[in-house]
Amino acid sequence: MERGLLEDLCRGARIPVTKAVLVAGFPEEMEPNEIEESLEEAEILGRVKVHTCIYNREVKGIVALCTHSKEADLDKVPKEVQVGGTPWTILGAEQSPTSVPESLEMDSLVQKLQALMVDERRTREELILAFEGAPTPAAPSLVEWAKELGTALKDALKPAYESAPYKQLRSFSGMSPVPSGEDDYETWRDVTVPLVQEWECSDAEKRKRVLESLRGPAMRIVRALKDSQPAATVQDYLTALGSVYGATDSSEDLYYRFRHTYQEPHE
Repeated sequence: MERGLLEDLCRGARIPVTKAVLVAGFPEEMEPNEIEESLEEAEILGRVKVHTCIYNREVKGIVALCTHSKEADLDKVPKEVQVGGTPWTILGAEQSPTSVPESLEMDSLVQKLQALMVDERRTREELILAFEGAPTPAAPSLVEWAKELGTALKDALKPAYESAPYKQLRSFSGMSPVPSGEDDYETWRDVTVPLVQEWECSDAEKRKRVLESLRGPAMRIVRALKDSQPAATVQDYLTALGSVYGATDSSEDLYYRFRHTYQEPHE
């Protein structure tokens, strides 16, 4: 367990690091008040208050950030205390790195690299190539690995984009005259099309957001398309609405074209 973790947690909780300790080894189902009572019964830290509990990969369990009322040097506090037959580990900011139990020591660079190699199933030679960039046949595999990692991160972040707040579209029903609180088709289209292109989410989420803005006849048009073509995309939705509500000729334009239309030979 790194001393930096204690300092970071204390900074976030706005408590003095000299009055705080990290406790590990207690059952994960224990409530904060039960942890406090157990530590106070051990009579090594005085009165104790648990501020937060967080999972730590180095101890493979939950650690608790606690403040205490003990004024003595924490180097004299046992690094391990038996509570209900279970050893609990205590780490304070005033303890020197050499006094930290071996099971909680900060991983060395070599240990971290070895763990990375095991996790990623990489060999020592591939690790050397990653740092030295030697042009050998094994090098392309690292490039592919990096590409796969990028793809995995992109896929992992996609749900975050979809759950993030977004600007909701104004309502559009396609009714005439335009009801109060709604947009006409041209206004709705001019806002919707750029937003759909900007949204960093799946097509399914885009279809859902467009459907949220539709009412009345416009909603029925898109639902009919959805029923007949389950694989229709959000662009198909917009195209269907455009074919019904898009720009049309006015009566004056139609009359002008009628008056200036002549029969060609052999027609």
